[in-house]
Amino acid sequence: MKGRSKLIEFASALGLASANLMKKILITGGAGYLGSVLVPELLKQGFQVTVVDAFLHGEETLSSHVSLRVVRGDTRNNALLEPLVKDADLIVPFLLDDPAWFLQQLSAQQRVCFIDDGNERPLMDHPDSVGLKFASLFGVAPCSRLDLLVNNWTFLAFTKRFLILKSPELSRQFLHVRDAVAAFLLVFKKWERVKGEIVGVAHPDLQLTDWELASAIQEQLPDCLLTQSRKELAGPPPPILLTKNIRELGFHPKFNLQAGVSELIHSFRVRGFSRPSARPGKKSV
Repeated sequence: MKGRSKLIEFASALGLASANLMKKILITGGAGYLGSVLVPELLKQGFQVTVVDAFLHGEETLSSHVSLRVVRGDTRNNALLEPLVKDADLIVPFLLDDPAWFLQQLSAQQRVCFIDDGNERPLMDHPDSVGLKFASLFGVAPCSRLDLLVNNWTFLAFTKRFLILKSPELSRQFLHVRDAVAAFLLVFKKWERVKGEIVGVAHPDLQLTDWELASAIQEQLPDCLLTQSRKELAGPPPPILLTKNIRELGFHPKFNLQAGVSELIHSFRVRGFSRPSARPGKKSV
């Protein structure tokens, strides 16, 4: 372990990429929405990836690969996880039931990159960790999600031909799922510059009100009716992410909202979702 630690220090001093020092990556819940896009990209980069997942959405979300080990099981099973955690250079815990137990399994040389949604914040106690806080994700993935706002509204606009807006002026930030994966890869490469930090990740041009989002969807589905609910959305507005750290690493998102909505509509058509008949004479309000 001491020799490996010295190697990391030496590589860091030379400005070498950190990614080549963490070849073995463990991802819990790695067959889900984000994992089903991240895992293939990690394999392309030459990483050895182990995924632990119950595969509730089917095993077809991940394709077989010589460098991919798939462990079908419950991520709450500590006996299952323990040897896998100890064998990994880097752990990406998309699903984690017991952060305190998890921290006890780690050595100082292991790295942890997690999504910060509040529950995993204790993982910052590990000396070699980075948290990523994402804007609202959207876009097509092998494991689809229709509960995400852009995906859900595009689906409703496609299948129901109408959207009901509760808070048209509410502002939110968005990020395509493939840009989220690019952020992971960038952080892995430039780990030492963000180690110990929570890094906000959002598209700089995708801070939109609900009305602007719905209107963008309507541009591609012109027969969709937009209406406003009389009930205001309860609760505080989502916080605005500070993205200075990720931008300083050279992060440049490639996918805009139009591209994301277009690919979603295409996927709905391919999957055979039906559309109701158009309602003539209706106009958006």
